[in-house]
Amino acid sequence: MIAIKKIVGFTDSIEAVLYVSNHFSNVNIKNSLTSQEYLEWDSFPSDLRKNSFFRGRVCGKKALNIISSEFELTQWEIQRGIIGQPVVVNISKSSIRHAISISHSEEFAGAIAFNQTFPCGLDIESMNRNVETSTIASSFTSGEKNLIDSNDRSSVFRIWTAKEAISKIMLMGLILSLDIFEIKSIQKSNYGNYWTLRFKNFPLYKGISFEKDNCIITIAVHEQGKLL
Repeated sequence: MIAIKKIVGFTDSIEAVLYVSNHFSNVNIKNSLTSQEYLEWDSFPSDLRKNSFFRGRVCGKKALNIISSEFELTQWEIQRGIIGQPVVVNISKSSIRHAISISHSEEFAGAIAFNQTFPCGLDIESMNRNVETSTIASSFTSGEKNLIDSNDRSSVFRIWTAKEAISKIMLMGLILSLDIFEIKSIQKSNYGNYWTLRFKNFPLYKGISFEKDNCIITIAVHEQGKLL
């Protein structure tokens, strides 16, 4: 599965590009990572950690290539910020105007590249995970629990991923109280197979969520952002 989506902003220009995949067997590590990234990849003791690092970097660089019209993955280096957030560096240019948000779950990895003036957050969750939805929902507010569709377990994953995605825009992760990122509504779009989630405390942002190959993909974006 490869999913590529674009988001337009205030002037209908492309502000963000989403790239999600679970196909990495044909991607060469040394042709995808910079020397510094390769050293970090090689330092991880487990294949699981190596795979998530590599797949996230590849998706991030492919999204960056699309939004910026670059061609070589190794032109990009994705470093770590002070709280672990991805920081984009273009090896051949002194200044860039793009940033990314990365997520991975099971065999899936994804990234959204965006203009720095149009911040976005991404979270993906495979519904193949061996986890009870009741366990996830136990951290929800009473209002969020009322939004759950008992006949559709994906509704639990939509709420969770939207909260994760908005927390990444705030560069906080989930170190804050989950209640701050409370979802107040979920509505299926009349124009496409996706859902819009509204935040109680962040009215200028919304979540856009869709499903692909039993994986929930949710983007947090400015209220005026539109999914193409």
